[in-house]
Amino acid sequence: MRGTTARRPPAEAPGRRLAGSDGFAVPVVLLGLMIMAVVAAGALKSAGNERRSAQGTRDAAAAFYAAEGGMHQVWANWPDSLVETLMPGDSLDLGWQTLEDGSKYQAKIFRYDAGDQRMYDLSVEGRGAGPAGGQRLLKLLVTSERLKLGACCGAAATVDGPTDLTHLGTRLSGFDVAPPGWEAAGECPTPDDDVVGLNIKEDAELTKDGSALLDGTPPLVEDTTINESTFSQFGPNLTWSQLKALADHTLGDWSAGAEQVFIPSPSYLANGKCDTSDPLNWGSSIPGDPCFDYWPIVLLKGDVAIQSGYGHALVILDWNEMTFIGTELDLEFGMRLDGIILGKGCIEIQGGSVMHGSVFADGNFFNADLCAGDKVLDMNNDSEGGSGPGVLDWSRCVVDKVLTATGVEPFITASGYSVLSPRGFSEAIR
Repeated sequence: MRGTTARRPPAEAPGRRLAGSDGFAVPVVLLGLMIMAVVAAGALKSAGNERRSAQGTRDAAAAFYAAEGGMHQVWANWPDSLVETLMPGDSLDLGWQTLEDGSKYQAKIFRYDAGDQRMYDLSVEGRGAGPAGGQRLLKLLVTSERLKLGACCGAAATVDGPTDLTHLGTRLSGFDVAPPGWEAAGECPTPDDDVVGLNIKEDAELTKDGSALLDGTPPLVEDTTINESTFSQFGPNLTWSQLKALADHTLGDWSAGAEQVFIPSPSYLANGKCDTSDPLNWGSSIPGDPCFDYWPIVLLKGDVAIQSGYGHALVILDWNEMTFIGTELDLEFGMRLDGIILGKGCIEIQGGSVMHGSVFADGNFFNADLCAGDKVLDMNNDSEGGSGPGVLDWSRCVVDKVLTATGVEPFITASGYSVLSPRGFSEAIR
């Protein structure tokens, strides 16, 4: 038997594995590396574009905020004396100002007139910090004509219905005054904006004895154009219903069988801040107090007496549409109110009570007597509400503060400049 010898596989020729099917791996790897390099390069380029885009967005935002911040700065410190010198077609360049973050703004004021009304274009250009900072341009239209709550508050009292002024010391005056201590504290300009004392639909409805004082420039005006719409539409965009809906607090109830008595006074939270949730907190009379700048809108319903306290507010007298009865408001026992009383019903100021501001009352809505025989405005020293006469003094400062602090009208400067558009500023294309 022959011996068997194990066979060894033939030796591979050099380069044979590369030439075989297994040699495909290297080109695949190389191709993969090339693709990954292309993808990585694209990702880096995309990331760079994203970074530049984000930087552009930040630069544009910084420029916008610089322009917006500059606009608020200029408007809050409106240069009354400089603007007064501008003639139609003139402009005022307030120069470049730098903000804390390094961004800048430049404000320019251009005067142009629309008929008899002075108009101003406030343009503010903002630039972000750094050499590549963006640029934005904002505009604000300003007018020298005071904005009003519709026809409201151009006189110490505007009334449709019977009005009584009786007894020595009773005063209804259109001569401008500031509440005690406010002018000295810098809260009110020097009073000099005198107005009509009593603006009434029919002067035959005024009863006045010789001891009561009616004053103003002039003291009395009969305005036969006063009608229901005077007390229902407040400017082009605010109806009676919309005005009531702005109320911060509602006091009183139509179903109450007796007079409802409220004594307002400022109140505070544990941290010392003003408690604006308290319906009887109608602000503080003391400049610098945490509640001094709080001016609520208060809606009253029914027979209400406000007594022996302090408040500054926009007080709205509601009326019952089912019974055609308005709200009766009595200021009594030395109550001091700085503000506006507006609405449908009747008002009595007596017992040493004093009001600074304006009354705007309709007691004859839709030819119906909303006061059930009472006077729409009754000022006297009847003893039932405490001793002393009632006083109503016009105050431009108080009226302006009511309209701006409640948000009903925009900010008004000391010289009477106000923003024309309720939508505020707009952005201009550069």
